[in-house]
Amino acid sequence: MALLDQVMGKSRLRNCLGIYISIEDICIVETRMDGGSVKIDRYVKVPVPQVKKAAGEVRNAAMNADFFASETNWLTHLQKALGQVKWGTRNAVITLSPQFAVFRHFLMPVIERRFWRQSVPLEAKKYVPFPFETSVYDFQVYQLGAEGAKDKMGVLFALTNAKVSEALTAGIRKIGLEPVGIEVSATSVGRVFGHVTGAGPRLFTHFDSTTAYMLLSNNGVPLLSREVTFGDVQASERRRLDVKGSIEFVNKQMGSQTPQLFKEVHMSGENLDLWKVVVEDDAKLPIKTWDPRQVLRLPEGDWCIYAAAGAALRQIIADGGVDLVSKTSESVDEQRALFFVWSAGLALAALVFLSALAGQVQYRFKSFELSRLRASNPEVPEFAGLQPQMIQQKVDDMQASANRLLAITSRQDYFTPKFVAVLNTLPAKIWLTSLNFVSRTTIGQTTQFESDLTLNGFVRAGNSKTDLELVQSFRDSLKANPEIEKTYGGRVNLNFNAATGKGGSGGRPDDTSFTINCSLSQGGR
Repeated sequence: MALLDQVMGKSRLRNCLGIYISIEDICIVETRMDGGSVKIDRYVKVPVPQVKKAAGEVRNAAMNADFFASETNWLTHLQKALGQVKWGTRNAVITLSPQFAVFRHFLMPVIERRFWRQSVPLEAKKYVPFPFETSVYDFQVYQLGAEGAKDKMGVLFALTNAKVSEALTAGIRKIGLEPVGIEVSATSVGRVFGHVTGAGPRLFTHFDSTTAYMLLSNNGVPLLSREVTFGDVQASERRRLDVKGSIEFVNKQMGSQTPQLFKEVHMSGENLDLWKVVVEDDAKLPIKTWDPRQVLRLPEGDWCIYAAAGAALRQIIADGGVDLVSKTSESVDEQRALFFVWSAGLALAALVFLSALAGQVQYRFKSFELSRLRASNPEVPEFAGLQPQMIQQKVDDMQASANRLLAITSRQDYFTPKFVAVLNTLPAKIWLTSLNFVSRTTIGQTTQFESDLTLNGFVRAGNSKTDLELVQSFRDSLKANPEIEKTYGGRVNLNFNAATGKGGSGGRPDDTSFTINCSLSQGGR
């Protein structure tokens, strides 16, 4: 959903303005992130000279919309505050006090997202006693953690009068700012306090000179918020704050499996020694005092400053949340659905375009390669007008003929080297009567090579045994000769006839005759 949030104005900003508006005060804070810490660069707080109403008071069903009817009630003071400091951005998130907006946290059965648009507002009407027809509302659905009911989903629902949202949007733009969100102050404070204290259930109480603030949150999501105006610390004021009752309500709502969801109370503000006794006695929990001013490096620590800082932080960490900028969650879901339809269509169009582009590139490449081959290989007349199969057959025949020709020319079987080899190895007492040499190559389906060297002669050494030994020595010397070895590879056979009166032509009857044959027959392609 990050891409969708960017398209719908929820992208991360380097810095942002947070503007808190109540009937009594207007506070502007410029916030940014410094490493992993929240950094407040500058802030301005101005009072609004109006008749005071009790903090958290909603005067009627219009949620004090008449306050924004006249620009002198609020816009003049806001413009004056903006003029006191040079700001680093024009993007602003407005956070409203409980005088102008309400929020409710509740659980409902887990349902599919496509049913949220109808089911969540219908469920919210049980908890929000204001007319939805004249209001702007938004909701955030989240999955409960280990501390919540397994069959429920959490809903943070916020609502304000449509006139409030429209007046804020128009007025903020009129003074040169860009409203990137409107939310309730409990959400803003829960965000900034949750960011600096860490994840998990948190119970915050803050006290100034006239008002006590209480916020119960879980992982930055506000569960319950109360603001009580008081005079002196009295038992009646403690009952109005009702820390214990608030804890029990949230525990029951969340369906916590543990006896106590909240383990301690984070307390800040003024007169803490006095309030610590009151709250500890009421909540029956340990009190952890802390100073948000030191964490955020502020010279003063008003609730409105924390709320404004948390509102600006929304656009810096882009955590979403409720947004009351002149639209309902119905229109948000419609925009989401439309966005996904357009995204799917654009993705499909891009895929088709890329596929066509790849095909065109491949066609161009093949065409170029074909032109190059035609230029470097002119047409062969012998192949003109022939079908591919006939051309292939001609090529195969030509290749076979070339192979046969290669077989003939690659065999160089010369007689002279062999004749020299015979003379070099012939002993003095051996006489040759004939020497026959045949070398032939037969060409057919296969090529057959034959080489045959036959020596006939006689030996006159004195007796048969000596004759045999001399002929065998001649045979072995011939066999070992490199030229004979190269051609016949040791295929040298000896036929020996002892003296029988058959000396042959030129021999005497008591001579010993012999025949030495060297032969080779090889087949090839």
